[in-house]
Amino acid sequence: MEIEQILKEGEGHSAAGNWEAARECFQRIAQSHPDHIETLNNLGVVHYAEGDLKGAESCFLKALAIKDDYLDALLNLVDVYQGEKRWDDAACQLERCLLIRGDNSGLYNRLAMICMESGNFEKARSALVTSLDLEPEQKDIREVLATIKDTLSSKNTARSPAVGSAEGSNGDLNILIRGGGFVNKGAEAMVKTVQCEMAGRLPHAKFFMEVPQQMEAFIESRGLTPVIANSRARYTKLDGVIDVSGFALGDTWGIEGSRYYRYHNSIFESFGKPVVFLPQAWGPFTNQSIRQLSAAAINLSDCAYARDKRSYQYMSELEGVNRQKIGLAPDIAYQFKGASAATAMGVLKESGLISTGKNMVGIMPNMQVYVRTEGKGTENKYVKLLIELAKYFLEKHNFSIVLIPHQVQPVESPEMPDDRFLCDLITVSLGNVPDVIALREYYSAEILKAVIGKMDLIIGSRYHGIIAALSQMIPTLVLGWSHKYFELLCDVGIEQYIADYKNLNKEDLLGLAESVWLNREELRRTLEQKVPEQVSKSAGALDHAASVFTDRYPS
Repeated sequence: MEIEQILKEGEGHSAAGNWEAARECFQRIAQSHPDHIETLNNLGVVHYAEGDLKGAESCFLKALAIKDDYLDALLNLVDVYQGEKRWDDAACQLERCLLIRGDNSGLYNRLAMICMESGNFEKARSALVTSLDLEPEQKDIREVLATIKDTLSSKNTARSPAVGSAEGSNGDLNILIRGGGFVNKGAEAMVKTVQCEMAGRLPHAKFFMEVPQQMEAFIESRGLTPVIANSRARYTKLDGVIDVSGFALGDTWGIEGSRYYRYHNSIFESFGKPVVFLPQAWGPFTNQSIRQLSAAAINLSDCAYARDKRSYQYMSELEGVNRQKIGLAPDIAYQFKGASAATAMGVLKESGLISTGKNMVGIMPNMQVYVRTEGKGTENKYVKLLIELAKYFLEKHNFSIVLIPHQVQPVESPEMPDDRFLCDLITVSLGNVPDVIALREYYSAEILKAVIGKMDLIIGSRYHGIIAALSQMIPTLVLGWSHKYFELLCDVGIEQYIADYKNLNKEDLLGLAESVWLNREELRRTLEQKVPEQVSKSAGALDHAASVFTDRYPS
């Protein structure tokens, strides 16, 4: 077989993550052609993927000894030195890259980030000025440059972690909660859980959120301090980041998401400010660029928690990732407290509930499943199945049906339909009968959890709505769209009660729903055994997050 064919085969194995097969191909070439620079570079990539940074460095240096302007090997060597935090060596190799590609603004940006890591803010400033000369329309880079100029002018470079006092007034510890929100009620639950739980662990903490300018008053009404999105204030005035994005890194979200997290984490890290990813879903990572950027985002954090075993595996398999920073813990929403049962009943009656003596099934639809399923309106396959489930419990079991939207815009808009759109489709299809009610107001996450707690059965497609049910021992049937749902039910021992939206079948689904109801007492006992462990473990993740800040900023 010709060298080029073997090389192509090996590169195919590398792209698929089959590192052993890739190594065999490249070593076959190296035995007969030890100076083949592409083979040496590819062998270095294999070593890097397997965590052998010294072996990777050796291969890249051998390739560069043969061809000193081999750009791929130079860039790969930069990755190695960054992984080892050899910032000066990394900067040196990037400067060699710029001798070859001096027109590449991205290389100047990368050089600036590395210089910031080493504390050389003057050199970082110079690199960003050149980058903007090459490509002026880089808004984020202009923000970073302004931040560096502020830092240099005040002679206040990156704070040493050992110094330890927060910059906020009156000794406040100013923490940005990243990734939360108040449209998705799960995101709201996580924000409020951080506020409540971390306040007990970090008494001087003050919490901030990034928001569009028009949302400032709304965020302030929720006990948070707004930070205007993309403002450089987040770098100079904040003391660290707690990320509660839920699910933001992986193939589903594309390369821009992973690039955002890697970029912003690098800025906070360069200023000596901690970044903590609280438990969330990750992956899968089949795209090589997303793999590299996601690994870098994790490495630039202080700790990154997966909330399920499959996500943890996806993270652990990323090439070059620092596995010591990866943890596994359940979602912090297990700590979230709902409103009172009386409040829940009041809301149900206001929404039109007539009979309080009937069993109630709560149905939580999800626009994410709707848009992934064939058909529009009531002809959508997912909506049809929810209608059939509602009919089944109405007609066979004489239940009341409560439609619970878990993503709700503060101001409803036909241009941005939320879960209420699906609730309306179901209500109309059932003929607006008295025993079917939909919660159409903008209710808090606490109220929705309380309402869920009053249900006798939940059928749901919203992850945190499902946690709200499980944490209250409510029998639950899940219609999911990602691995996170299966893993969630596995953790509490009821994984048999999930249906994949891609393979939904009316008869099978109704049979599964009937099984949940018939086995509700056994299911409840299982939850009573399993859920307390999830609550305890999620509290451990919050303890660890708090310790990151107390270690960085000792009182």
